[in-house]
Amino acid sequence: HKFPLSYVNTYGEEMSVGHIEAYVNPEYLLNFFALSISIFLASLLLISLLILIIVRRSFHKTVAHRLKHLSSQFNLQREQNEYEHLTKIEDYPQKERDEISDLVDAYNLSSLHAARYIEAINKNNELLTTLAQKDPLTGNLNRQAFLENMNKTLEKLGTYGTLVRINILNFSSINLKYGQQHGDDILKRTSLALTQHSPANASVC
Repeated sequence: HKFPLSYVNTYGEEMSVGHIEAYVNPEYLLNFFALSISIFLASLLLISLLILIIVRRSFHKTVAHRLKHLSSQFNLQREQNEYEHLTKIEDYPQKERDEISDLVDAYNLSSLHAARYIEAINKNNELLTTLAQKDPLTGNLNRQAFLENMNKTLEKLGTYGTLVRINILNFSSINLKYGQQHGDDILKRTSLALTQHSPANASVC
């Protein structure tokens, strides 16, 4: 690189007196470039570490805290006998316990609750179905079940059979004179006699 040298004399004239030549060592440029790259990479690494620390702290303050709160809400439903189905927290090494593990345990517990609730609902549905088809006093099929069975039977071609209708005379008078409990006892005895003396393929309603 050449840099011209000049000055202005007393008469205001600019006079050239020569120039300066400057030479740059390529090795100096290479070392300067390598140093700049090293400083840039070190700065980038430091910034990445700072961002990682900030994100981790933010995660524990927000997401992890909420997960722990959610896990504690599940644990409110925990019962003593259900501890046998899940591994206790003390059974894990301390370094393996975190909010995600607690949430997994809470989810397993809630799944166990849900399975038991579904099982209870199915049993209740079966009980409701039974009650809808049977008379609660005698245990025989009720009027609705009788009509459904008759319709199914009549829809089958080539089906034949006998329909017997039994009436207890003066049953309302018995209830009025001796009380409803006595009338219920008569219905139970009548139902039992019909059931014991009916063919195996017969239905008592």
